[in-house]
Amino acid sequence: MELKKLMLFTGTFLILCLFITNVVLPTLPKAKADNGEQSQNNSEFQQKQDSGTEIAYILSVFDGRVAVFKADGQQPLFTTDTRVSDLPPSDKASLEKGIEVRDREELNQFLEDFCS
Repeated sequence: MELKKLMLFTGTFLILCLFITNVVLPTLPKAKADNGEQSQNNSEFQQKQDSGTEIAYILSVFDGRVAVFKADGQQPLFTTDTRVSDLPPSDKASLEKGIEVRDREELNQFLEDFCS
């Protein structure tokens, strides 16, 4: 009887974990706006670039955190919760120079790498 209860609990727990991983987590935002709200530039952020060779965004450092800037912007579109001091030295150096990003897909890949 104890084994059946343990198996039932374990199965329920695994199903709950799968649900959270596949349904809940993908709906959460990956980065927060600097002021705690969605960035007002979110519609600009979601637009695709006409040319794949143009630089759309720059990943850099703002207030010690990983931040996303428009290619021509002085203020970040948003900053993440990831502190640059927590990253490996090679990543810090790249961010301090500024990483040129061509589109949103590439930006998402970089953010996943730095912020996960």
